[in-house]
Amino acid sequence: MYKILSAAIEPATRTRLIYASFLSNTESRQYITILLEHGMLEVDPITKTRFKVTEEGKKFLELYEDMIRMTRSLINNNNVSSVTVPTRDISSHQVL
Repeated sequence: MYKILSAAIEPATRTRLIYASFLSNTESRQYITILLEHGMLEVDPITKTRFKVTEEGKKFLELYEDMIRMTRSLINNNNVSSVTVPTRDISSHQVL
């Protein structure tokens, strides 16, 4: 989805989005549909044949890039061993 949205920063054809995503035609169409349904991608109102990223899609791109930066920073600084994941004690929960 990141590749599709990145390719649609400037209005792009469906073919361009397919090439940018490195997915099959069928897979790309499925992701494009999901992005359209979730308001991250829209059909360009002028051309009607091109897609462009929405503000919501731009937020997704920024968040994704932030996660990549944080992950790389941890790996590059060899801080992976210092990362802890909080756990919950599930023994006190009832089973339904």
